[in-house]
Amino acid sequence: MFGRVWVMWWYPMLNSNRERMAGVVGSIGAAVICFLGFAKFTDAPSSKATEAPLTQLFEYATMTPTRFQATDSSGILKSRDPVFLLRNDGSYAQCGYIERAEQSTGDKVVSVRWHEQSVSPESCRLLAYKNHGRLEDAIELMFPQEKRTRIEKLIATTMQAHGERIGASLTPILERSLRDSLPAIESGFRQSVERHRDELDVLAVRWNDEVVSDRLVPLAKNEIVPIVRARAEPIAQDIGLELWKRASIWSFTWRAIYDKSPLPQKDLMKQEWERFVAEEAIPVLEEHADEIASAVQDTLVEIAGNQNVRKELAAAADLIASDPVARGLVQTLLREAFVENMALRKVWTDAWTSDEARAAISKAGEALEPTIRQIGDELMGTRETGIDPGFARLLRNQVLQKDQRWVIATPDERETQGNEMQIIEVASERAVFPNPTFAVNGKMEAF
Repeated sequence: MFGRVWVMWWYPMLNSNRERMAGVVGSIGAAVICFLGFAKFTDAPSSKATEAPLTQLFEYATMTPTRFQATDSSGILKSRDPVFLLRNDGSYAQCGYIERAEQSTGDKVVSVRWHEQSVSPESCRLLAYKNHGRLEDAIELMFPQEKRTRIEKLIATTMQAHGERIGASLTPILERSLRDSLPAIESGFRQSVERHRDELDVLAVRWNDEVVSDRLVPLAKNEIVPIVRARAEPIAQDIGLELWKRASIWSFTWRAIYDKSPLPQKDLMKQEWERFVAEEAIPVLEEHADEIASAVQDTLVEIAGNQNVRKELAAAADLIASDPVARGLVQTLLREAFVENMALRKVWTDAWTSDEARAAISKAGEALEPTIRQIGDELMGTRETGIDPGFARLLRNQVLQKDQRWVIATPDERETQGNEMQIIEVASERAVFPNPTFAVNGKMEAF
């Protein structure tokens, strides 16, 4: 009623449409301010969802902000980046923003507009955060700890119920694919080596000079041969002595002389040697087989534990691995043997497009489809609950390029001394953008 009388009083006094339009806009603005003031100061009951935004809007419209300058040690902040206040209950509220960012004598100085009257900015520690758009940042936005736990339990329950049946149907196809892949990989690798034979020969010559001759041969002489000699010499002497006792010098001598004579029968020396190996030498070696095996094992263990051997082999391996030519050639060989191997690709295509594979995949899909749908609902939301907050934040960050930089103000009971300029430090840990729109009870989880 009051509004109708007000309009009837001033509307005829306006002489033009422009003046009338300005009057309408001004009246609407005055009405909004009056309503906000009423919502702010009235004791009438109202819902919390309605009261909080109106109160904040009224405070923003009527308060006088504080402006101060700070040194941006991170160098990442830009104009309009938000500033959030960390409250005692762990919730966040936007308390200001970066009004201007400029370079000054080597340091980046930013002007901050502060709207929080209950907390002084001089009593806060300021930390700058940035979302770099990396995969791990996107994963953390989409998979907070609580959601990861739910999905893990969901997958575990599904696999417990259907895993054995799915594995039984897919395992034969996988085994056949791997078995048929080995000949294709071997053939592809052999062909790749032949194509790059000249490059390998050049590397072999260089490695022979730089690695084998300069490193491995001296290593063998100085470290490996003494170990082998110390371990193998006793058993070798025992076996040699026993063979010497069994060998008949006379038998070998006269047969050698006979083979050199013009007599018709030949190869008596060869026959006697073969008899000696089969009837005398091999039984002796078999009797000492356990001692030989033990000596070999002890030799390998001592060589492997020798610090000089390990250091030199590691240095040789590092030398080869750090060689850009060798590294590039190895990558080429592996790429041609695996990735560009058309025979290998055909093996897997034939195996996984067969009728048996289609039937197995169809059965697995039927068992996993409800779980996959549930995971999709967890990640993106449903028609009933709307878009998932994490997915919405990911879209804002990755598609709209929003929420990439922000400042957290944490009260820590300290005051800036005199004219000392505040410093916005670089945060040492990553964190989720504290947008209360996507928060649960205003609280955000750091990660």
